[in-house]
Amino acid sequence: TLLWIFSASTALARVNGLEPWSPGVDFEFSRTAWTREAFLRTGSGADDFLEGDLAVRYVPNPRWELEGKAGYIALDRLQPPENASGVNDFAFGAKYNLTPKSGRRSAKLIGEAGLTLPTGNSRRGLGSGGWGFSGGLGLRYPVQAMHAYSYLGADLFSKGNKTHMGNIFRYVFGTEYPLRKKFSVTMDVRGALHGKDKIQGVRSKNAVQEIYFAPGAFWQPKKNLWRLQSTLLIGLSDESYDVGWMGGAQF
Repeated sequence: TLLWIFSASTALARVNGLEPWSPGVDFEFSRTAWTREAFLRTGSGADDFLEGDLAVRYVPNPRWELEGKAGYIALDRLQPPENASGVNDFAFGAKYNLTPKSGRRSAKLIGEAGLTLPTGNSRRGLGSGGWGFSGGLGLRYPVQAMHAYSYLGADLFSKGNKTHMGNIFRYVFGTEYPLRKKFSVTMDVRGALHGKDKIQGVRSKNAVQEIYFAPGAFWQPKKNLWRLQSTLLIGLSDESYDVGWMGGAQF
């Protein structure tokens, strides 16, 4: 399993909880009030998927960032239920700079919260079927020429129409290294522990543990407003996708 990340400059602002396959962990807040990003995700394993999303972000002040995201997903399954495609669950999130103004500027602390709407068809596996609530904390600290970062988060789901998805605990631990002013690479281990799902009244027997080794990068071409990113994920557990990839462009 493997995953490669390629991304725009180190200031590619986003709400991390809404984009768990994006490279690294983002602690920046855009200097532009409105930004947009289009990105694509794909994973290959026992089942395959392809997902395209469009995110819109708004920064009301230097310590807040708001994001809304919607997209389309296609599932290719080796076993029933049948293959399916359609809109996914719409998501909204916020990121807040928790770093004390009097604290050391080199260290950064962020807090996030999010909400997902049950817009995807849960019977076909395109959505959770219920409302989703998420939260997370991220910390970045300089280590010589690099930045060490970590992120801990959780997704909680309400009961839906004959579905009740298991809650998810997420974690990321890694480093970011700026090779040039507009180009940085990241390398981390990230995982997601999924609780037992209950579908059509039947609860799954086991929880699912996804673990990935995920290198990545951010890049902004010279004199170009576009910022590019990409991630390659290599599955490290039996329940992970064998390989995953994410690429996007912020504009």
